[in-house]
Amino acid sequence: MRNSASELQFSSHENAERAPPASLAAPGDAAPSEKSSPGASEKPGYADSVYVMAANIFQGIRIEKSPEKVLIKYGSEPLLSFAESEDESFRRSSYELAFSALKYQDILETILIDSYIFPSTTIFKTKLAAALARCRIKHDALSIYHILPETVRKQELRASTLPLYAWMNTCKISPEEVYNSLKKRGYNEVKSVLHIDDKVFAVDQHCYDVLIFPSHLKNDLIKINLFKDYKLIFQDKSRSLAVHSVKALLNMDDDILMVNTGSWYTVAHMSTLTNDNTSKIFVCGVQSQAKDPDLRSLFKKMGCKNTDLLKDLSQGGTSEDKLHGLAQQQYEQLIHAMKFTKAQAVVYCTCSVYPEENEAVVKKALEFQDLGNKVQPYSGTHLRQSL
Repeated sequence: MRNSASELQFSSHENAERAPPASLAAPGDAAPSEKSSPGASEKPGYADSVYVMAANIFQGIRIEKSPEKVLIKYGSEPLLSFAESEDESFRRSSYELAFSALKYQDILETILIDSYIFPSTTIFKTKLAAALARCRIKHDALSIYHILPETVRKQELRASTLPLYAWMNTCKISPEEVYNSLKKRGYNEVKSVLHIDDKVFAVDQHCYDVLIFPSHLKNDLIKINLFKDYKLIFQDKSRSLAVHSVKALLNMDDDILMVNTGSWYTVAHMSTLTNDNTSKIFVCGVQSQAKDPDLRSLFKKMGCKNTDLLKDLSQGGTSEDKLHGLAQQQYEQLIHAMKFTKAQAVVYCTCSVYPEENEAVVKKALEFQDLGNKVQPYSGTHLRQSL
């Protein structure tokens, strides 16, 4: 068995045509009695293009380890991808595979080394299956899911019970039409969706255009035209809270500058909320001209008419994976936003659960703000959603 990281290295170009990326082909081999466990259900195979896109996504999100803990050296170049599909299910499957691989990264790397499949890949599947079987015997596990640490399994269980949030695109449909359409499909409106197994929905108490559904309904919901036609859009509630916070601060003709949004659906949501205003939304962060037509097409499909894409004014990227590095980067961005003298308010929204990236960043920014020509200094109002 190889125990040297230098002996085992993923090469995008050497292995791209031999088989789907090994780190993403997690076996769905749960025992029949375990099919209901989160993450344990068996998945069908995917087209090669899905694996390729998933591998490239995984390359950007995988956990970087310290040199003494590195088991596998990954190639630095992305796999040669096929023409990108606009199909939502294609992208969804790719991201699902990539984040599944991230969850199992330690286990997959151990199995890859134990299988001794490199540099030869002629009996790729057999060696991987044998390595997986040895790993399951070692951990006395019924399935690969049970090899995961208990903390991860608890997180999976909790995630599987969290409600789904979707905002109504009022540029294309009214709330009443959404309610009627759902009711025709057998959905009933209730006050709360917690612990309910039926086909129900509720209106969120904080965001009037956001609906809540029980988590088990996702597969049914994505098949209906409301979602296919961008009339209802799945998105985490924290994003909706952010745009509603901005909406509450706006005057009729105020303009909005959006940076580091994370999802273009957030921009679209902001657009729908200001559709009746004369506000203009300027969007930074489009780093490639090739993406420009795709985004304009998306916004057109969603009925957004007041957005303007600005290029090369915002650069993405992350620092090491150190918490304080990220907090410093976010602090600098917040301080920069506060320097615009004509800005009436700044909304700072994160998906982080760490105080260092939330309260601490806001407090530090308020303490060291440069008043400049501002008549009144900023004061902080903090709102956190439990994720």
